[in-house]
Amino acid sequence: MQIDFVSTSAGARDAVLRELGPRLPLRAGAEVPAATPTPGDLLWIHGDPPELDVDLLAARIAAGQKLLLTGAAAVLIARIGAEPVQPEIRRATWPSDVGPRALRGVMALPGHPLFHRAPGGPYLRLAEPDRPFAEAVWDRGNWPGRARVLGVEKLPIGCDATRAILVEARHGRGRVLALGAHFPLEFGDRDFAEHRARFAGDLIDHLVDDLAAERGPVWPNPWSRGSVRFAPLAVEVATGGSRVVAGATTPSGLDRSIGWGPPASRIVTGRPQHDGRDDSPAYGPNAIASRAIARE
Repeated sequence: MQIDFVSTSAGARDAVLRELGPRLPLRAGAEVPAATPTPGDLLWIHGDPPELDVDLLAARIAAGQKLLLTGAAAVLIARIGAEPVQPEIRRATWPSDVGPRALRGVMALPGHPLFHRAPGGPYLRLAEPDRPFAEAVWDRGNWPGRARVLGVEKLPIGCDATRAILVEARHGRGRVLALGAHFPLEFGDRDFAEHRARFAGDLIDHLVDDLAAERGPVWPNPWSRGSVRFAPLAVEVATGGSRVVAGATTPSGLDRSIGWGPPASRIVTGRPQHDGRDDSPAYGPNAIASRAIARE
């Protein structure tokens, strides 16, 4: 299996090679490789989409290639025809007075296999004062028409269930995962770099494991007449031999392990999956979130 990471940002390419290059069979470049992918290969496009032949990309995915889209590149899920409703690309800047508790991430519903190492969904970033950002999300009455919504925006307390940021879709024999927000690779925010690296591994695992496709709960369209409005969740999960409340209405539990298991992409590395804390030198203890919250 080969993973081709494509981004027009040299900073993003450097970051992904630094964080994931030693762990995954990863190549990084500014353009989509011209060579026809072999079965099982995965293409990961991040940030502003590069110049590419959309029809050729759609044909490759339909033929069985897996596609991971992060950041503004999530708009490609609509351009290749895997999702009829296009997300809105939004560019803005974090305000100067954004506080140290301004965490953002992906909120999951209980029981979805993608989030087996992060029950409730992971935090992925701290908002950075005056830092520009771009995202591709479904909100303000806009909602995916075909893709399954796996995650909405996770806030410091609760979530915004009207903002779909993580979706999956089939396209022919291929599959697409699109995470349109809160995955900065190009700059700063070192507190959550390891969270992003591990979640990238989980996204890759989910894509390459076709048995995981279309399993688990999905978020309903909040704009439909029959939709159920979700209250903030508190999910009781088993962690080791004890039971804790994890990943729901508050980040206070993140000073404990939230279930990060073996190195990113257990399928690629061939290492057995296990539950519980991993304090190996390659990953280290999971205390970065508590340090970030403590900053004033």
